[in-house]
Amino acid sequence: MRVGVVDLGHACMNRRARKAIRMPDSDELWIDIGFRPGKATADIRFRRLRGCEDFLTMSDICIKSWKADQVDFLKTKEDFENAFKHDPKGDPAKDLLFAHTNGREVGFAVMSVIKKSREEIKCFQYVHLLPEHRGEGIREALLRYNEKMLRLAVRDRPETERVFESWSSSDQNDWRDILIQEGYKPTWHLFEMVRPNLDDVPDIPLPEGATVRPIKEEDYRKVWDASKKVFRGQPWSNDEIWDEAHYEQWLSSPTFKPDLWQIAWDGDEIVGSVQSFIDEDENREFGRSRGHTEQIFVAPSWRGKGLAKALIARSLRLLKDRGMTDATLDTEEANVHQAYKVYERMGYQVVKQFTFYQKPL
Repeated sequence: MRVGVVDLGHACMNRRARKAIRMPDSDELWIDIGFRPGKATADIRFRRLRGCEDFLTMSDICIKSWKADQVDFLKTKEDFENAFKHDPKGDPAKDLLFAHTNGREVGFAVMSVIKKSREEIKCFQYVHLLPEHRGEGIREALLRYNEKMLRLAVRDRPETERVFESWSSSDQNDWRDILIQEGYKPTWHLFEMVRPNLDDVPDIPLPEGATVRPIKEEDYRKVWDASKKVFRGQPWSNDEIWDEAHYEQWLSSPTFKPDLWQIAWDGDEIVGSVQSFIDEDENREFGRSRGHTEQIFVAPSWRGKGLAKALIARSLRLLKDRGMTDATLDTEEANVHQAYKVYERMGYQVVKQFTFYQKPL
């Protein structure tokens, strides 16, 4: 799992059906959200998505905004475009709003309604803003605009539990401070763990009865279904990210790298997983050679046999063979199986914490 990557898939993009991204009518482009800048000379306006070229603008703003908020993630133009093309309900003409001043875009707001369960929905929102325009009230205004629109979007929904949700680095930063100021409360935490080198990876054999083989196209659905079975109840998961549209997004992600996966089988049953990937764009942006060891799980009947450690060790050695020098993963602080202890024994160290915040509607 990667924070910020609704992100749970472009290798297959040219051969899979995609919806067209709707653009707003010209008379809908510029809107008044009731924001009045403190500086009388400030020219700040707000507009909706103008075209697919805006996805490149979003990527640029996102990188700079996250860096200022102590988050070293990357979302490319293709990531944004791919996410919306595979989301049957996402409507960028309505779900995105840009802040425009002095002839350029300086920030944007994004929102979505996520069905967590039959009774609960989460109204997710996030606002990116260039650091030189902070302290002017723009980010707060966009947050409140998101909340207003999300309330309208769910007013007739049947779910009884409704919350706003967002996340930030747990270190002090502008977005975290605004969320707290606006009444958001921390609900759960995520650790980013890094193994700082791949030079001393132990050789750990697979437990008896478990096998690993190259993944074929006919295995993709089995891996997806096994992941869904294990992860569906996790705090970052929900009913909707395991639907067919998200399966297609997963298949077409630039980080979909089944040749890097280590999937353990007991006969025809998947009993363990490390779905590694290398994000080449991210490595170029941050000047590193890092692999990701994600979607780690072991079936309940195979826990305690050393399967997770064996799969992680195989993954780390493969990443080193591909030229990587370190590896990272994400895990929840309150992981019921205390997986982070296994990761620590495998040489990973906690380097960052992220906090998810909620606020009642």
